[in-house]
Amino acid sequence: MIKDKVAAVKQAKFILQQRKYRAERLAEINLEKALSNKTFKNNYDKLMNLTWEIGKAEYEKKDTKAIYSEYKKLEDSNKKVLMSINLKPGDLKPQYSCDKCKDSGIYKNGECSCFKSLVSESMLENSGITSKTNFKNANMAIWDREVKEENIVLYNKMKKYSEEIAKTKKKLITISGKTGVGKTYLAQCMVNESIEQGNYTIFISAFELNQQFLTYHCANISEKANILEPFLSCDFLVIDDLGTENIFKNVTKEYLYLLLSERLANNRNTLITTNLTIDEIDKIYDGRISSRITDKRNSTTLLMNGSDLRLKK
Repeated sequence: MIKDKVAAVKQAKFILQQRKYRAERLAEINLEKALSNKTFKNNYDKLMNLTWEIGKAEYEKKDTKAIYSEYKKLEDSNKKVLMSINLKPGDLKPQYSCDKCKDSGIYKNGECSCFKSLVSESMLENSGITSKTNFKNANMAIWDREVKEENIVLYNKMKKYSEEIAKTKKKLITISGKTGVGKTYLAQCMVNESIEQGNYTIFISAFELNQQFLTYHCANISEKANILEPFLSCDFLVIDDLGTENIFKNVTKEYLYLLLSERLANNRNTLITTNLTIDEIDKIYDGRISSRITDKRNSTTLLMNGSDLRLKK
């Protein structure tokens, strides 16, 4: 079951708060250790005064060469002191895990990519996807010789796609193929790559997504707001195994069409994996959905060939 977005956001904020606290507290401890050395402390105090003198001199447009020379000598002296107590100058400043947002989760008035990645990872906790499911670990030797080359081309194409989610022109990708040829594995590799690039990413089976549609359909108006929001707003949505879910009247087709249409209208990327052909999708879901999938302006359908890889394990 996909984790609630509210809980995922809360967890991501907590993780960043802990990272920020640890980085800043460690820098404080290191500075306290350095200041306990008399030579470092004397130099440090003089450097603070020189910083003020440099600012004043520059404001008054006076020569600062002598001040800078003294500043450099004191700075070099303190570097040697730090080395003697197993510290480096950088150890006196917080070493944040994210250089962009300094572990605040906010960058350029928006959510930082590190925060989006943490939310995505939190929501994927129970999905079965691990960090080991990635393009680097993909076993290209498992396919039959007849399809190996074309599937390697497909993997490379999808790797590039998931590296450049925001720049891609095709916003709706459908990967079709027989059961067990590796579509889900490829999709999971794309998910991990997308998260690594800092995109807010959701992986969900068509069956579970359909349950979310049903929950939304039956919910009170006051409860509806947050049910579909994550699937509408995420940067990259992966719907796995379309065609395995039940078709609920007035629910499945209607909300799937709404979801795909809204995501395309808002220029957000969606990937669908399915055992169905386009003709079968057209028959099961109706022409509105298949028209979205086959619209060459912003969508494309790719075929993955091969025999059932699960029989080879």
